[in-house]
Formats: sequence, C-alpha cells, structure tokens
Amino acid sequence: MSKLSIPAILLSAALLSSCSIFTLGTRATDAFLSEEDPELVGQSLPLLLKASEILADSRPKDIDRAVTASSLAVMYAMGFVSADAADIPSEEVDARMEANLRAKRLLQRAFRRSSAALERRRPGILAALAAGDKAPLSRLNAKDVPLLYWTGASALGAFSLDPFDPAVSKHLASAVALVERALELDPDWNFGALQELLISLAPSLPRDLGGGMDRAEEAYRRALEAARGLRASPYVSYASSVCVARQDYPAFKKALDAALAVDVDADPSGRLANIVAQRNAKRLLARAQEIFLVLE
Repeated sequence: MSKLSIPAILLSAALLSSCSIFTLGTRATDAFLSEEDPELVGQSLPLLLKASEILADSRPKDIDRAVTASSLAVMYAMGFVSADAADIPSEEVDARMEANLRAKRLLQRAFRRSSAALERRRPGILAALAAGDKAPLSRLNAKDVPLLYWTGASALGAFSLDPFDPAVSKHLASAVALVERALELDPDWNFGALQELLISLAPSLPRDLGGGMDRAEEAYRRALEAARGLRASPYVSYASSVCVARQDYPAFKKALDAALAVDVDADPSGRLANIVAQRNAKRLLARAQEIFLVLE
C-alpha cells in the first residue's frame, strides 16, 4: 500500500478527527448522544435529519430549529459517511471518492441552512465577511455561539474534504472568522468543542488566518481542561492533526491510548461521542504504518 503524503493526511485529518461534532445537547438529540450503538445511530440519523429539516422549514425564522437541522447534517456527514469512507480499501478509489463527495454535499446542505439563519440574525453579515469586514461579528453574542459553531464547522468540514472546489474554498476565511468570534464569546463552550475544532484546523492554516502549531497546542491544552477527562475526542484531534504533521509517532500513540482509556459511561450525554472517537482512535492506530514514515 502506498504512503499518503503529509499534505494529503493533513487535509483529510483536519476537521474529520473532531468528534466534538457530537456534543450538541438539545432535546431533539439527547437520546442519540447517549446511545451506545453507533451503527444504530448511523442508520437512524438520516430520518431524524429529514424530520428536523421539515420542522425547520415550517418555521423558517426559528434559528434554533435551523441550528438543530444543520448540526444533524454535520454529525451524519462527518461522524458516519466520511468517517466510514476511511474503512474503504485504498485501491477502491471511486468508492471512497463517492462517499466523501456525499459527505461534502451533506456539509454544504448544512452550511446553506445555518448561514441562512445567520443572515436572518444579522442581515448583510455574509457579504461583509466575504469582503473581509468582520465588524458585523461584534453584534453577535453568547447565545449565537451554537449558530457560529455549526456554520463554521460545516464550511470547514466541506473544505477539508475538497479544498480545490471553489464553491467550498470561497467560504474558508469567513468560516474561520465565525469560529474565532465564537471563541471570543465562549472559549470553553460545550466541553471545549470550539477548542477542539481549532486543534484540527490550526496546523493546516496560515498564520494570517490564525493557524500554526503553537495555536493548536494551546487549543489542545484548553480543550483538555474544558473536557475534564470526560471526552476522548480532543486526544484524537491532537493525534490526527498535530502529531501527524510533526511525524511524532510516540506522541500520536500516547494521545490515542489516552482516548481509549476514557470511560464512555462516565457521562451519558457524551457516550456516543466517546464511542465514535475511540473507534476513530483504533482506526488511526491501525493505519499508523501508512501515516508515519519512521514505521516503514
């Protein structure tokens, strides 16, 4: 099996490793988030997603409903469709590309809904951000953090899957700005979900967009503090982004071993997130020989 290039690994690892996508705790998703069978959730999510979209469409001015529908699309795309694509044998190129294309479309679907809700919240914000004007972000407050998070995560997730698609890459700077504003408003939101997004994002971003290894390391520290030992996903995000970029296998293994040591039953609201994160940790450990040149 041929080695993957480091840039290719970074592009696929960025965002995809972030299992904090499962940590939204709304009434509509609590039963799923505490589920111990990820296959059951994966099979059920499309129906829940469609139902949530119907409810959101029935009240287009209800931002909370838009956020819930967008979050479910991101969860399904990143946690199941694209994550499962990693299990497709590398020689089955067409099948893997088709799975990732489906995931990208789901993420674009999520972005269209959440960005429309953001526009309703602050008319003109999308055009301003596209022009490099971040001033409208100052008019958003802490209650907008979920909307900022899911809008940013959906755009960044699509970019991680297809960075050469102009329809996707044009939203990159705006998505980063949304995440940065959310970090200003509530840096430890939802067990450090924003910090975890930054762990995966920072290593592959230029410094003028807030990237860099130092930023990723600081986000990792903050994410672990916010998670309080109850989430496995920060370790997986760190291993698949920072450790891979540095080709640091000992740190990679240490982080993934820590992820596997997290008790998935310690916090029922994070059970699914932890099971999925640990499944991804096992996948990464199994692929270590592909990822690290020193293990040849």
